[in-house]
Amino acid sequence: MRTELDWTYSEAGWMNTINAGGYLIGALLAAPLAHRFGLWRVLSAGLWLTVATIFATGATRNFAWLSIWRFLTGISGALCFVTGGAISATIATEEEENSGRVLALFYAGPGFGIALSGAFVPPLLDRFGSSAWPFAWVLPGVLACFPGAASMIAGTKNQSPPLPQTENHSRFKISRNVSVLLGYAAFGAGYICYMTFMFALLKQLGSTTLELSAFWVMIGSAAMASPWLWANVVSRMRHGNAIAFLIAVTLVGAAGPLISPSFVVAMISAATFGSPSLRSSPQ
Repeated sequence: MRTELDWTYSEAGWMNTINAGGYLIGALLAAPLAHRFGLWRVLSAGLWLTVATIFATGATRNFAWLSIWRFLTGISGALCFVTGGAISATIATEEEENSGRVLALFYAGPGFGIALSGAFVPPLLDRFGSSAWPFAWVLPGVLACFPGAASMIAGTKNQSPPLPQTENHSRFKISRNVSVLLGYAAFGAGYICYMTFMFALLKQLGSTTLELSAFWVMIGSAAMASPWLWANVVSRMRHGNAIAFLIAVTLVGAAGPLISPSFVVAMISAATFGSPSLRSSPQ
């Protein structure tokens, strides 16, 4: 998209930034919407909104409209992730013997999506050129229809009432969580930069299409393994130590290409960077 639409690196980075901003707003809206409409309805709505905005992203070249679609995709992604996580946690409490497996499978989903995209997007663009970028959005949109339909079917069989409003809840105080918020902000900024520009760096270094695909598949595969890899480690940590540990591992992974530009180091970086998941840390 950057090549075909003649974007600067700042404009390319903006698309990830606006998407992350939408995710933040979606995360804030998820709980109130679930309280009002129920988890399954919000999950299904989020999935179908994701389908619509992914298709819309591939249907325009206008920078402003692309920003809007990426923003809305961020919102819908957060709605899916928050409500889906809550549903998975509910199922896990009912299936105590398989609770860890249920949660791990859910949180491995984003990694699977990254790996799948990495497997087909670089070969597609290599075969048809950068002008084929809209088709790189169409296929994920088509694939997203399947979980959208599945959520509707599951929702009709498991119609959960709106979440009850609880009166005895602790208020979130920013003053007590400044260090954690700053840590998340730094992590988010670094994550966006890495995911935005590593692909461009690898292309500048002369990586082949197969190597570019392998890099993204490695990130996705590592993310899929994250719940199994780190769950036991972070479960023993408290008072923010788990978050600090996972951010430190991510930092080590991101720093690799700065030390050596070789493809072997890039693959090690992808595995290290992709494996930590802040979602695995105890809350």
